[in-house]
Amino acid sequence: MSSYRQTTFRRFGIELFKRDGHTVVNTNGYRLCVLPFFFKNKVNFVRSNRSSAFSTSSSPILTSSTSASSSTPTSSTPSTSTPQAIASSYAASEDAGIPTPLNQPIFDILSRAKLLTTLSHENLVEFIAAQPSQKHHDQVLMITEDYETSLESLLKNGQAVLSHDQIQLYSYQILKALSYLHGRSITHRNLSVENIKIDSNNNIKLSNYALYYLSNQGENVSFPIGNLCNLSPQSLLRDLKGSPNPKCDVWALGCVLLQLAYGKCPWADRDPNVVINRLLHLSNLPASQRYNIDTHSFESVSAEKPLGTISSQMSNNSNMTNFLNNLSPPLNRLPEPLVELIRACLTPNSADRPSSADLLEHPYFYDIMGKDPYAPKYVERPSVKSLQLPDDLSSIKADSGHERSDLDIFSGAELYYLWRLAGGDLDKELVAQSLANSAPSVHKLPNFVPLVKSSHSMSNSLGDLMTSPICAKRTAGSEGSSTQSHDFKAILYNHRTCTLSIDSLVERIREAYEIKEELLSEDVGGDGYLFTRGTNKPASSSGDGSASLNSPQARNQDDELDYQIARLSAFHKALYQYVYEDAIQAQPQIIRMAKFGIPTILRGDIWAAILGVVHADAVSIYHSINLDVRGPNDKQFELDIPRCHQYHPLLSSPSGHAQLFRILKAWSLLNIEKGCYWQGLDNVASPFVVHCYHDEPMAFACLKSFVDKYLSILYVPNNYAALSEIMLTYTQLLSYHDPELSCHLINVQLEPNLYAIPWFITIFAHLLPLDKIDILWDTILLGPSSFPYFFAVSIMIQFRTSMLAKASLENCIKTISKISSCDIEQCVSDALDKFNNTPLSTTISKVVSHTDDELWWMQEVSMETRKLELFPRIGIHDVINNPNTKILDIRPASQFQQCYYPKSVNIIYHGQATPQSTPATSSAQGSYPAPPSSMQPSGQPSPAPQTKPSKPFNPAILEQYRGRPIVVIAPRGEGIEFCNQLVQWKFPFVALLNGGMDALIHGAQSLLVMNTNTNNGQ
Repeated sequence: MSSYRQTTFRRFGIELFKRDGHTVVNTNGYRLCVLPFFFKNKVNFVRSNRSSAFSTSSSPILTSSTSASSSTPTSSTPSTSTPQAIASSYAASEDAGIPTPLNQPIFDILSRAKLLTTLSHENLVEFIAAQPSQKHHDQVLMITEDYETSLESLLKNGQAVLSHDQIQLYSYQILKALSYLHGRSITHRNLSVENIKIDSNNNIKLSNYALYYLSNQGENVSFPIGNLCNLSPQSLLRDLKGSPNPKCDVWALGCVLLQLAYGKCPWADRDPNVVINRLLHLSNLPASQRYNIDTHSFESVSAEKPLGTISSQMSNNSNMTNFLNNLSPPLNRLPEPLVELIRACLTPNSADRPSSADLLEHPYFYDIMGKDPYAPKYVERPSVKSLQLPDDLSSIKADSGHERSDLDIFSGAELYYLWRLAGGDLDKELVAQSLANSAPSVHKLPNFVPLVKSSHSMSNSLGDLMTSPICAKRTAGSEGSSTQSHDFKAILYNHRTCTLSIDSLVERIREAYEIKEELLSEDVGGDGYLFTRGTNKPASSSGDGSASLNSPQARNQDDELDYQIARLSAFHKALYQYVYEDAIQAQPQIIRMAKFGIPTILRGDIWAAILGVVHADAVSIYHSINLDVRGPNDKQFELDIPRCHQYHPLLSSPSGHAQLFRILKAWSLLNIEKGCYWQGLDNVASPFVVHCYHDEPMAFACLKSFVDKYLSILYVPNNYAALSEIMLTYTQLLSYHDPELSCHLINVQLEPNLYAIPWFITIFAHLLPLDKIDILWDTILLGPSSFPYFFAVSIMIQFRTSMLAKASLENCIKTISKISSCDIEQCVSDALDKFNNTPLSTTISKVVSHTDDELWWMQEVSMETRKLELFPRIGIHDVINNPNTKILDIRPASQFQQCYYPKSVNIIYHGQATPQSTPATSSAQGSYPAPPSSMQPSGQPSPAPQTKPSKPFNPAILEQYRGRPIVVIAPRGEGIEFCNQLVQWKFPFVALLNGGMDALIHGAQSLLVMNTNTNNGQ
C-alpha cells in the first residue's frame, strides 16, 4: 500500500485526493438525511377509571406521563398486577396540536444537539445539526450522515444468515461505537438492524442514536423510542420512556446478534402484547407466553406467578438459558466465543450484564482488535497528547501502483453547509418527499397513536391500541409507514427519513477541488483589513451563510459556490498545519485567508487560530485551575449568567449556563491577583462558548487571549483612567467623522459615559445579538485593538438622522436603545472605510516616559486639558503620508514665512468668528457661510499682514477646504480654540498636529521650506 500524508483538518466524510493528476472523490456511499420528529407530548397516557384496582402499581409496563412532576424515573418496586391488566389500565387522551412559539424544551433539544455534533467516531454516522422546522413549531429536524445499506437490507435481500467473520466484524464495530457513546453518557436506546448502516467499505455506522438523548431520555416526546423486540427487561418494566441505563444497548446488541445468526428475531410476532410477554417470560417475569423446548416455539398460557419477586427472578437466567440452548438450529453451530457473547448480552438482570467497554475485552475480539487501526487504545489518547499526533486514516487505501496525494475530507456538516449555499431548502425537500404537510401536528404522531377515538372509546389493551385499524392503515405502506421488513409491527417509532440528494454537490466539489488554486488566486495580497469579496457574512435570519451569495460583490451563485468550496479546502490544509505541525508558521496564512471572509462552519477553529490558541496548551492551563474551590465572584456569576443572551438556545440551556459559569470562574481564578471581573465579561465569553460548545478549555483559552488583546486595561480593579481615555478617543473620532452629530450630542448633554461604556467593555457583545457579533468580530479579530472605535462611530452615524431630528436628551437615549437593530454589514463596511481613511496616530498614545523638555509634544497632556479638545491629535507621519491633507498654519505670519510646510496656508486667527453676515449654503453637513467670491484658493503662503486685522476671523474663507482632511499647525499651547471652532462649524476631518512646527523640524526638517529672507515673503 502506498504511503500518503494527511493534509486535512477533518477525519471523516467524503474523501478527495489526487491520483495521476486527476481528482478522485470517494464517498463510501455517503448520503445526507433528515429525520423529523415532534418533541412535545401531544398524547398523554393517563390512567382510566378502570385502573383503580391497580392504582398501587408503581412500575407500569409501557406507560407514559407528561407532567413535569413525573420526569423522575419510576421505581422498580414490584407490582401484584399482570402485564395485561397494567397495559389495559392506560388509555390515550388527545391534544389539540396547536403550534406554539419556541420554548425551553426545544432550547434544551438544540443544546443537547450541539454536544452530538462534537462526536467523531468511525462507526457512528455524523450528527450534523438539529434545527426547528419552519412549518411546525413543535417539530425538530435532525440532519445526519446516512447510507443506503443496513443490516436490515442485508437480511431482506436474501442473506438470511451472515457469515461468522461478518458477525465478528460487525459486532466488534458496533461495540466500539456503543462504548464511545456510553463513555459520554449517551444511551442509544434504539439499536436495531434498521439503524445499523454499512458503508461501501463494509464498515458499520450506527444511526438514529440521537433521538433518545435529544428528548431527555424520552421526556420530551410522546412516543416510546426503540424497537419493541430489542427492548431490555428494565425498559419494559419502566414506562414509555424506557430505561436510561446504557446496558439496555448491550441487551439490544444480543438481540441483533441473534437476528444476524438466525436471519430473524426468535421472539417476534405481529401482536406487540405477545412480544412483550415473550420478553417478560425470557426474563423470568410473569407472562402469558412460555417457550416450549419440545416444539421450539412460544405458547400462550395463563400467568400464574405474581410480580412480587421480580428482583430475585431476574437474577435467575434459567428461562433465557433454556431458550438459547433449545433454539433451532442450535447455537452450538456458532463459534463458542460468539455464543458466550450472546449469552452475556442477554443477561436479564442489568446488574449482572457486562458493559459495552467490558465486552470489547471479550476473547471473541482478540484477533480482530490487533488489526484495527481505530482500536480504542489508539483512538482514546490523552487529550494533552492526541492533537500532536496525526490521525491514521487507514480507510483510504491506495491501489497498487497509484500514489494518492493532496488528501482532503469534507465532513457532513460542511456538505450540509455547502448544500444550503447551493440553494438547498429543507422544507421543500420534506414536502417533496411527503414528510411535511399542513395537517395539525397531532396528526403526524408516530404510527401507534389512534387519532380519532377518544379516551372513553379506546381499546383497553396496549396490544389492541397498536393494532387498531388506524394504526394498521398507517403501517401498511402509507405515507407514514415504517421501513421495517418484518410482518409484525414492532417498531414504535416511524423511522422514515428524508434523503437529501448530494450527487451534484459532490461533483461540484470535485470540479472546484481540481481548480482551487485558480479560484483562490484573487486572495493573493490581502494586506489590508478589508474583506474584498463580502461573502463571508451569514444572514442573521439563517446563520448559514446562504444569503451572502446574493451579495453585490459575488459574481454568481455557481461561481461563488466553487469559491467557497476552494476556501474550505484551503482552510483545511492551513488548520491542519496549525493544529498538527507548526502553529507559528500557519497562523499568518490563516489570518491572510480570513481577511477575505471566514466560513461560518469553521468560525470557531479559525478564531482560535487567529488568537493563537493551541488546544494542548488550552487543556493544560484550564485543567491546572481548581474549579472546585469557592471563587470570589461566584455569586455575581450566578446573577449575571441567567441574563446573558437568553434568546440563544445554547446559552439559555442548563448546560450552557454551567459551561459559561465554569469558564468565567476559571478566568476569575487565573486573574485573581492582577485582574478583576466586571459585569459584561459573561457577554464577551458567550461567543466563544457557543463556537466551542462542550470544549471548555478552548472556549476559556480564546476568552483569555481575546481579553488580553482588547480588554486587559479594562478588567482591572481600577479602570477609571482607561475608560476615560477610551471615551475621549471615541468622542474625538466621532467629531472627526461627523462633527454635526458630535456637537448635537454635546448640546443635549448626552455624554458617552451614559451609553458607550458597555460597548467598549464588552466589544459590543452586550449590545448586539450573537449572529451580529460573529460578523463584527470576524473583522475585529483581524484588525488592531483600535477598530472598535470606528465601529462605534459608524453605528452612531447610521442612526444620525433620527438623533438629529430629536432635540432632547430623552429622545436621543431612546434612539440609542434601538441601535442593536443596526445593519451590521453596513456598519462593518463603514467602519473599515473610516479605519482605512483615518490617520493611525489618532488612536495611538503619543506619550513617551522620561522625555526631554525639547520633545515637549511627547510629554503627557493632562486629562483635564484633553477633555477640552473636540478633535484628535495626529503625528507628523500621518501628515507626510497623506498628500490630500490641507495644512492650516495659524502661527504668526513672521514665523510662517521663516519656515513652513509645503502647500500649507497661513491663517490669521485671533478669536471668535464674526456673526454670519454672508448668505449660508446648505449641505449634507448642515448650513455654513459661503466664501467671498474674491477668495481664491492658493497653495502659496499668504503675505504677512503689516497690522493686526481689525475684524475677527471669518470662517467663510475656509469653505473651499470643507470635506478635505484638515491639519492645524499651531504654536505650543495653542490651536485648541481654533480646532474646536472648526468642529463647531461642522468641518469634518479636523486634527491638530501634535507638536506643531517643532515636531516637523525635529522629525522632518528636510521636507520644510526654510526662508532666510523674510522681508520679501519668499
